[in-house]
Amino acid sequence: TATQKTTSLRFTATKTSIQSNSEEERQSLIKDLLQVARTHGPIGIESTEESQREIISIADKIKALSIPNPSSLPLRGTHSLLYSLANSVSPKDGKKKGSASAGKLGPFVGRVTQEFLNDEEFRNIVRLLGGFVKVAINARREVLDGQRIRVKFQSMSFYIGGAQVMEKETKGGGIWKVLFVEEFEEDGKKMSVRVMETPSLFVIVQEL
Repeated sequence: TATQKTTSLRFTATKTSIQSNSEEERQSLIKDLLQVARTHGPIGIESTEESQREIISIADKIKALSIPNPSSLPLRGTHSLLYSLANSVSPKDGKKKGSASAGKLGPFVGRVTQEFLNDEEFRNIVRLLGGFVKVAINARREVLDGQRIRVKFQSMSFYIGGAQVMEKETKGGGIWKVLFVEEFEEDGKKMSVRVMETPSLFVIVQEL
């Protein structure tokens, strides 16, 4: 009937409007997330408490706008750490400071990447002194459900000048949550944006 057709058209228009508003909100939140992450960098725990609260708030809002089952998305290639709240506690003053997983080793801060070899194996890598020194943790991942993955660290390798100088077994890992994954285009370039809790907050990107 005419009434049914009118109702159907209104429902379709409303649904399209909601989808449009969600996409606008997602794009806006991704921009805000990247801005805060780039401003404070991988050692976010040493930035102001205000900035930490801001990015946690953005992450809390954006997770509802992720693709479905973000932990199940196949990952390949190299992904770069943009921001992290990973920390360790100083034995001297009890203050939180950047940890090795965020790229801080002693007084040095390195570049952190994740390299995915297949659906299960990946490496967390810290490069220091322009890559002259490299520390790599080899790990395995298992998807538990649409949001959670189980990670087990297996070994740690040390490289100097491109040559491996030591490798040893290592333990550790845990249940990581993938809060958000989505593609984003910026200045004509596409990237994948991933937000995780390990339980510390991480923002990781990959150029596409």
